[in-house]
Amino acid sequence: MLPTDQQSNTTLRGKFTLTCPHCGQVTLRNLVECPFCGFRLDILDKVFGAIPVHRGWVNDCLSTFSKRDLRRLSSYLQQMHERFPQSTFVIFTTKTALDKPLLTQAFWLFNRAKICAPTSRLGRNFSVLLLLLPSKMEAAITVGYGLEALFSREELAQILECGREDFVRQEFGLGCLKILRCLNDKMRQASLRVSKKAL
Repeated sequence: MLPTDQQSNTTLRGKFTLTCPHCGQVTLRNLVECPFCGFRLDILDKVFGAIPVHRGWVNDCLSTFSKRDLRRLSSYLQQMHERFPQSTFVIFTTKTALDKPLLTQAFWLFNRAKICAPTSRLGRNFSVLLLLLPSKMEAAITVGYGLEALFSREELAQILECGREDFVRQEFGLGCLKILRCLNDKMRQASLRVSKKAL
């Protein structure tokens, strides 16, 4: 069981805090525009263009995964959702990140592809997106604000490292599965920590 938004997020002066995905600064405002760097989500709309359609657990726009990979990944993502029902877990493949970091594209896709329910906003958003760029053997992971207090950027980078060797061998399905297994373990550990604090 994951924590509620009141338990899971760092607060400043009793208000919910947001972290800008571009500059990393913390702001109290609704992140329409970052007061520090001027980042706006609609700027990325012009960069990335048409929004890919979200069609379930694995959205393999490039036919990167074999049928076996698709079955294994979909099955594991469903198991994770059953274990953490507040969370939605989604994989997308992409052709190019253009001139932007892959993590920036992941953030844009996370917010535009309707991955989470409309009611899962801010601290109630426990969704996870894994974005794969096969042409550069790279991946990025972004999480909802409800999980940001549990996973730092450094911890998410460590989780991605679990798939690096397989990506180099172009075994993308296996690499993604290892990343998901590591993420599952980290979420289970975080859930146990929160449960102990609640006692």
